[in-house]
Amino acid sequence: MDAPTPGATAATMTDEERTRAHRGYMMYDWAKSGFETSVVVAVLPAWFAYLFIAANGQEMSFLGMTQTADGIFALVTASAALFVAVISPGLGVIADRIPIKQLMLKWATIIACGATVLLGLALFLPIEFRWAWLAIMYLIANIGTNVSNVYYNVLLPHICKDEEELDRISTGAYMYGYIGGGLLLAIHLGLVVGTGYADWATAFALSTTGLWYFGFATYTFNRVPEPPIAIELEEKLTLGSATKLAVSEVTATIGEFFGTYRILGLYLLAYLLFIDGINAVTGLAGAYGAGVLGVPLVANMAVILLVQFVAFPSAAFFIKVAKWTSTKTTVMITCTLWVFVVLMAISFAPLPLDAHEDHDFQVDLQDDGTYSIVNATGFMMAPLGSDQEFRETTEGLLPFEEYNADRDREEFTGEARTLSATQLEDLLDHIEGSRFSLSVHNGSMSGFYVGEDHPTSLGDGPVDFIPKFARQLIWEPLNMGISIQWMFIGIGAGFLLGGSQGMARSLFCQMVPESRSAEFFGFIGFFGRAASFIGPALYFGVSGIADARTAILSIMLLIVFGVILTWFVDVEEGARIAAEEDAKYAKMTAESE
Repeated sequence: MDAPTPGATAATMTDEERTRAHRGYMMYDWAKSGFETSVVVAVLPAWFAYLFIAANGQEMSFLGMTQTADGIFALVTASAALFVAVISPGLGVIADRIPIKQLMLKWATIIACGATVLLGLALFLPIEFRWAWLAIMYLIANIGTNVSNVYYNVLLPHICKDEEELDRISTGAYMYGYIGGGLLLAIHLGLVVGTGYADWATAFALSTTGLWYFGFATYTFNRVPEPPIAIELEEKLTLGSATKLAVSEVTATIGEFFGTYRILGLYLLAYLLFIDGINAVTGLAGAYGAGVLGVPLVANMAVILLVQFVAFPSAAFFIKVAKWTSTKTTVMITCTLWVFVVLMAISFAPLPLDAHEDHDFQVDLQDDGTYSIVNATGFMMAPLGSDQEFRETTEGLLPFEEYNADRDREEFTGEARTLSATQLEDLLDHIEGSRFSLSVHNGSMSGFYVGEDHPTSLGDGPVDFIPKFARQLIWEPLNMGISIQWMFIGIGAGFLLGGSQGMARSLFCQMVPESRSAEFFGFIGFFGRAASFIGPALYFGVSGIADARTAILSIMLLIVFGVILTWFVDVEEGARIAAEEDAKYAKMTAESE
């Protein structure tokens, strides 16, 4: 098959060439969505939380704050977003002067895929370092994916001829992504469950995602043409001159957001706010579910799989909604509904433990008046952090452990320990401030005891009254465990993702001049990545000061403010200004020839 002609646009391509370009464009979403489902949301956050807890216990001291796995994961996500936010506008300016959009897309994809493949090497490291390796590789992979998104988005307005086609291809690309990401996640889910949740299967799932990503991305490289350059630079850029050009152009464009492109500037600000909330919720959901709610890995993967297959038909539905109303109205409807999804996530709460065998430690009264304590099957304590502190303060009170040389850690042997009544009272005092649960069967101390950091413990956080009442009024009466509750987030997010993401991008395309698409998509990359930084950073800070549910609530407010600002965006006027700018650049190009 012939390679795409460089410089071709929707206006110069035949219908067959444009259809081919459309399919090539949408296939990139198929490719990268495997990363976004299996790595970002489903597999990595849960495995990261598991390895973090296995190494440090429930929490550790970091940057002067007590942080949990979900907080550290949010920090890594925020750091990658901040880096890309800083460089995106400059990269966009240079790509509007030199035909390197496809080249940059390829290299960013290679970096993302390479780091993703290397995630699996964590399996061969000591347990204390595995979570750190995952954090570093995920940081690099996230940077590569975020940069590639800037150049991927740039291609869209050059291969679509009108607003209807923009809506259809923008949202259709997300639909491709939902199916591609869903199929890969289904394979990974079958692998993980089929192997009994083996660590090697999880590592294999992460690494093969990188291969999937790159393999299908080549379809895009070979079918979407390099967009034309309106005003190409005559001299060759050096590092110094490229930097100078980028800084000067970015400075000038920022000024235009207060003048010629004030409507587009207002939408960028609104976009920053609402897409921040959406990205933060979807990007941190896996870590929040695993680290805060105790959602099992298989349940988390199953819910993300549900998201993909709910999102596909709902995206088609929102294409029709946009036809019946408008792109702007569709964006506002979906973002408003996202507020209710976030509130639903805050209300989730694991049901109280109601069976002796469900607890981490089980104590039984013996005939001689002493107590026998055993641990839950497969239950492990971390060699560092709060778990190690708990182990040291309860020495001689827990079931027997022995050193496992293969895993370089102490592990329970399954052998019970005998405790006196006094020793059991001492242990119960320590359980209260821990992340563990303990059940005493028979005797004067009979009952269930749950630590304040256990996922089922509610009542200490500023907004814990929400999940507390939801559990009393809904989850307990209906006997809905956390895995079933978590399915609601999958249904809600899946229904709204296509309409919010696809239509938000389409709305931006309608107000961007094609002659400066890379520059402006560099700015949407900046605002999108700034949003991706603000949300996780806000989560990291608020969860460190208060708790995770309060952090989620603060993110919800960003969506609310974004919807309010979108109301004031005059899309028709923004599109008229973009058309005038394209006409001006076309005239300048004709005069220079």
